[in-house]
Amino acid sequence: MKKNISAVILLAVYSIIFLSYRSARAADHGDSPTASNDPSADINDVFFFLDPNDNSRVVLCMTTRGFLVPSEAVNMGIFDPKVVYRFLIEETGDVIPDARIDVTFAPRTTTSAGQVATIRMDQGATNVFEFSAPATNPTLNPDPPAQVITTDSASGVTFFAGEVDDPFFFDIPAFSRFTAAVRAGSPNPAAAFTRARDSFAGYNTMSIALSLPKSILPNANGVVGVEGMTLRAVPQFGSTLGNLATRGPVEGGSKVLIGGLIISGTEPKQIIVRGIGPSLAASNVPGPLPDPTLRLFNSQAQLVASNDNWQDTQAAEISATQFAPTNPKESAILATLQPGAYTVILDDAAGATGIGVVETYDLDVANATVQLHTVDRMGVPAVNVALIPFARKDEYNLGTPEEDANGRFAGDIVATLKALGTDDTNIAILAEVAVNHGDYLRLNLNTANTGPGGGNNSGAGFPNGRRLGDDVIDTLLFFILNQKSLPDNVNANDVPLQDTFPFFAKAQQPRDSGVDDNTRN
Repeated sequence: MKKNISAVILLAVYSIIFLSYRSARAADHGDSPTASNDPSADINDVFFFLDPNDNSRVVLCMTTRGFLVPSEAVNMGIFDPKVVYRFLIEETGDVIPDARIDVTFAPRTTTSAGQVATIRMDQGATNVFEFSAPATNPTLNPDPPAQVITTDSASGVTFFAGEVDDPFFFDIPAFSRFTAAVRAGSPNPAAAFTRARDSFAGYNTMSIALSLPKSILPNANGVVGVEGMTLRAVPQFGSTLGNLATRGPVEGGSKVLIGGLIISGTEPKQIIVRGIGPSLAASNVPGPLPDPTLRLFNSQAQLVASNDNWQDTQAAEISATQFAPTNPKESAILATLQPGAYTVILDDAAGATGIGVVETYDLDVANATVQLHTVDRMGVPAVNVALIPFARKDEYNLGTPEEDANGRFAGDIVATLKALGTDDTNIAILAEVAVNHGDYLRLNLNTANTGPGGGNNSGAGFPNGRRLGDDVIDTLLFFILNQKSLPDNVNANDVPLQDTFPFFAKAQQPRDSGVDDNTRN
């Protein structure tokens, strides 16, 4: 969420922040309970602007996973391979998306190289482009790694992904104090904004950026809308058998843990059986079984399969199911079973005692599908954070631009504004920006963008798309105070933005002893 916005638009979009939320939050950082608990899929910000160095190209950016600490870059500065990072593109002036760009990442297998991304754009049934490119690999070195930028020769699309300095700038505590004063009926702006501290200074975020030729975005009227989305891939299984789990003590000798399962029907079924022990400690289970082993028997008491440490046999196949145990001491058996009854015995390899769990999953390979479940979406900054009641924030993220335009959330938005005292004129403006045409960030491709840091010329920034340096907070305060100017005193990013693609400042890195870490909490 940045600054330098058209005045009338911003009044409707942002003036309600101090009424509807107990503490100010970033543009979309942690905007709902589900997104807050799924940081890899939590969208921070979406940006959409013409490249100031070449207005024949557009730049699309998305940031996720906010407040990354530089010293945790190697462990946490990665993209989740089970998340699809999506840009919905609306090109005809209605609310129905006409194209999409999906970015996915391969699992990270080493700390010495960046993940590999796959970037694909589809317009209807037509594949516009698809290529692979490496992400920038995070490090703990004093100097940030060089940003890896890849251009696809066939499409002319340029791609970047990696950890960067979070470009959002805002004083959260100061704004929260200001809103508290407003709610109390005695606002004291001068006291609120004397801090002048950027709450996002010194922190990183994960970023995806694309530079595309404008010609890839055909449109009817020169205006294109974009909404960012994150979707988590969740395996779907057959209905005959889903999951069976048995937990109990293993006491050695004949006192083992026994589980049973029945395969019905006439067709064989692929299952995975897991013997869980050491990882139970993370769930505060007392005395977990230290080294579980599994034996699987059919109804004639014949041994079908056995396993001690799951990585010793079928490691690749088990990993591919996404149900591999988290501890190498734990056991797993992947098997295709004919219909019938089966028994699973859990014991300890060394005869130790403890609490263990036997789990059986139906993989249903022939019919298995992976469904994408939306976690977060964002077009216009702060709509969900500021306008949607807390109880409906998850619901809003699961909604669509079509539902926005059909008024699914309009009543709550209007109620929030009415409670504030917003007049009908400004309610109508808000509806025009984020409801009537869906929650899209819309960019006029014919409005020139120039200047450093991704552009800074007047009239070319938010709500005409959104640039990394656009500053919305001062304008927000202007309208909160009935068009009285009050700067928030946080007027730029803590480190300079770059003047060329991907425009993000490079990642903050760990500092040496005695060196300011740049955080401003």
